[in-house]
Amino acid sequence: LIQNTHHVPTLMVLIPTVKKGLKEKLNIFQDKARLVFFCSVTLERVPCGEDGNGYKVDTLKPWVKKAIPVLKVGLVLLQLGLMASGVPIPVAGLGNAAIDTANKNHFLTCAAGILEQQGAVLNAGAYEMRAKVMESERDSVAATREAVRDLQLSDGNTRSAYEAISSFLREADPNLLYVGLDKHVSKSGKVAWLKKNDPAVLKQFMDSDGVCMMP
Repeated sequence: LIQNTHHVPTLMVLIPTVKKGLKEKLNIFQDKARLVFFCSVTLERVPCGEDGNGYKVDTLKPWVKKAIPVLKVGLVLLQLGLMASGVPIPVAGLGNAAIDTANKNHFLTCAAGILEQQGAVLNAGAYEMRAKVMESERDSVAATREAVRDLQLSDGNTRSAYEAISSFLREADPNLLYVGLDKHVSKSGKVAWLKKNDPAVLKQFMDSDGVCMMP
């Protein structure tokens, strides 16, 4: 974890907002998105924001560009989850409607486009990270954890990214009432944001002294 950045959740992604109704091809807003968070241990997307679908974001705001080093990690984690286990995409506007493979790919392309329109270069570190994990012969979680660290260290603006996200949250949710996560500290001082009201996840984090968490 980057020093002094644990005052806000550390794993998140910007996902496109879809116009209501599931048609043959998802109709996606180009300038509206939701910021959603992941548990640092399970990597599960948690309900967050006032309506549980994430925090509403205008993708053209300057802070989004500053937050790219953190947001691109979340984008790759979302891609990995879909490829590895087919976890459902959290799509604001569709509820729990099923999404076929073609629309999942379209959705992920649009999610990448949000960052690319702000200047992100995703075909470098982010896609290299995905390839490294998928080709690894070791435990996929361990490989993902290592790849996340490599991607974070390759970008010198990670601290500024967290500061930008923190500034957004101070305005959107000053007391962090709707992040869907609780902050916990291990015996040795490692900090993680874990899904709320899940004793098993908290026990796993504490018993491993934070080793099991994603940076």
